[in-house]
Amino acid sequence: MLSTWARISAVAGTVLIATILALPAHAATTAPGTSTAVRSGDQVQIIPKSGTDCNPNPLAAVSECTTVLGSGLKISQITGIAISNVDYNITEVHIQIYGPKGTIHNCPNITLQAFSTAGCTWPNPNPNATMAAGDYCSTAWEHIAGGNYARLSTECINVHS
Repeated sequence: MLSTWARISAVAGTVLIATILALPAHAATTAPGTSTAVRSGDQVQIIPKSGTDCNPNPLAAVSECTTVLGSGLKISQITGIAISNVDYNITEVHIQIYGPKGTIHNCPNITLQAFSTAGCTWPNPNPNATMAAGDYCSTAWEHIAGGNYARLSTECINVHS
C-alpha cells in the first residue's frame, strides 16, 4: 500500500504531465524575439513577437497564456488563451484583454471544455499607432451569478520600447 505522500506525489506528477501535454505547441515553445505569419486576404505579413508567456499551474482549474505581437510599442494584436486543467467543463468563461490604460477587449462567453484550450484575439485596428508602455494582460473569468465573476487565471507581458 502506498503512503499518503507517495499518492500525493503520483497525483501531482500525473497532473503536471497532463498540463504539459495539454499546452498548445505555440504556448509551450515560443519565446520573445520570434515571429509569426499573419494572413490578411491574399497577403502574408511577418510580425515579430513582443512576447509570449504562460502560467501553467496544474493545481489551478485554468492556466492563462498571453501573446503580444508587434514591435516595441507598435502592437498589432494581443491573444489570450485559457487552458483547462480539469476533467469537467467550465461554463460562461470569457477572456478579458487589457493594458496599462484599462480594458481593450472583452471576448464573448464560451464553455471551456475539459482539458482543452480556448483563445481570443484582439486585432489592433491601428497597428502603426504607438501604444502605452506597461503590462498587457489576459484574464480568464467565470461568470458566477448576476454581475459577479471569479478570476480563473491571469498572465501579463511587459511591453516597452
